Amino acid sequence: MQEVRGLGVVGEQPVIAPGGVHRYTSGAARSRRRSGTMRGAYHMLAADGTRFDAPISRIHPRGSARAALRPSAGACARSTAHPGLGYATMGNRATPEALALRWAEVCRDPALRNLPYKIEVNAWGMIEMSPANNRHARLQGRLALEIGRQLPRGEVLTECPILTDIGVRVPDVAWASAEFMRRHGETTPYPRAPEICVDILSPSSTDPEAAKKTRAYLQAGALEVWLVTEDGRIRFRGADGEAPRSRFGANVELPAPIEK
Repeated sequence: MQEVRGLGVVGEQPVIAPGGVHRYTSGAARSRRRSGTMRGAYHMLAADGTRFDAPISRIHPRGSARAALRPSAGACARSTAHPGLGYATMGNRATPEALALRWAEVCRDPALRNLPYKIEVNAWGMIEMSPANNRHARLQGRLALEIGRQLPRGEVLTECPILTDIGVRVPDVAWASAEFMRRHGETTPYPRAPEICVDILSPSSTDPEAAKKTRAYLQAGALEVWLVTEDGRIRFRGADGEAPRSRFGANVELPAPIEK
């Protein structure tokens, strides 16, 4: 028995709309004297974050030793059982080059342009989406304004994609020095993280998730990561751990939530 694992569907990583079908042709080498079958599944991610498997029905190759497989509807990756978009992938982590190509594909995809989500790509090339809310938007705007005012010898970036070891990640706000901008310009995604990366944590964020993303930004070159809670508290983390204040001298006070 031969087991095959890989990223995508025959080299493609389709986004499948509800009710849509992705058809593909695949093949396998086999002995002329032996028969066999093929079966498997694609791991899918829906727009709401739900993960599920789309099974591939058992296929009986026929014809020459290198048979072309044209799956029936039952063998096509579908997303009908889950709302939103589905993304098909298989087991291996993507290389940095594959992630950069995947991000370019995401940027070109018209189905993703007007979704009310922040989009990232994980280490396997799967799309991850976070819904927007106006408390988050208010904090993001205030952070960008204050960081730009207090650190004028650089540029403030909002939602800039960064290549990390856990995929293409998008901090809510970042600050890049003039030297960083001279070196990297508007390369997408950035191959290194700007000096400051700021993530606004949602109420559902867990400490392990925040720690994982912090570590990824620091390993990608960030000197400091700010973790901002929805009540406006800021924690500063660098390579030496948590610090009481920013090493860059910025002192940002964020507004309390507006009670209705």
